[in-house]
Amino acid sequence: MEILTGHFAYAEILLAIFVPVALISFLTPFSKFRRYKPLLISIAVVAPIYILWDQLAVVFGTWSFDSAHVTGVYFFHLPVEEVSFFLVVPFSTMLIYEAINRYIRGRFMPGKVTIIASIFASLLIILGVLNLSRSYTSVASFFAAGSIVTGLGIDRQLMVKKSLWFYMAISYVPFIFFDHLMVTLPVFTYGKGAIIGLRIANIPVEEFEYVFSLLMFYVIFYDLSARWLSSRGNSGK
Repeated sequence: MEILTGHFAYAEILLAIFVPVALISFLTPFSKFRRYKPLLISIAVVAPIYILWDQLAVVFGTWSFDSAHVTGVYFFHLPVEEVSFFLVVPFSTMLIYEAINRYIRGRFMPGKVTIIASIFASLLIILGVLNLSRSYTSVASFFAAGSIVTGLGIDRQLMVKKSLWFYMAISYVPFIFFDHLMVTLPVFTYGKGAIIGLRIANIPVEEFEYVFSLLMFYVIFYDLSARWLSSRGNSGK
């Protein structure tokens, strides 16, 4: 049986991400790192925002999904696979974060983190402003900048952790692999003029911004809710 062909292509990619992490979560010693309550809180906060963005992007032609590679079951304008994506990603990446956070200690100097992060956010905002006519470029840039500003504003304790930045770097490895597959098939295509056209491994640079903001927002609200639960004597399991 051929894989990544036909209407189950997107679903197969999601399963390739989910199943190994699920097995690790339940059948290995890494299961002790899993905290479901902060995971659910993070999903409840972040996923609706990105699902709304996704819906609007389809409506306004920023991108569209290839009907040949999805099952044909939709939640408004989105294939159910796309909605599931916003559950599979945090389920997988928050386990990566917890594992890294247990083994990588240490913090960067808060002042330096603030300066570097602020410069990066400013550059992203400038990129977004200069590309207002390109819907994906501008919105992805603003979201990436917004995730940095949010981190500095409400969870500076997280932003200085070395484990955070190792988590972000490592999470890009599976992203590049799986996103390359989805762009190449293609599971989705971009609207005319929606992106600037610069690609890395066939992946538009906007996708790197998108994933950065998604990962950052998930881990910010995961970390905040985990510490809030801990302060109330709840381990978050």
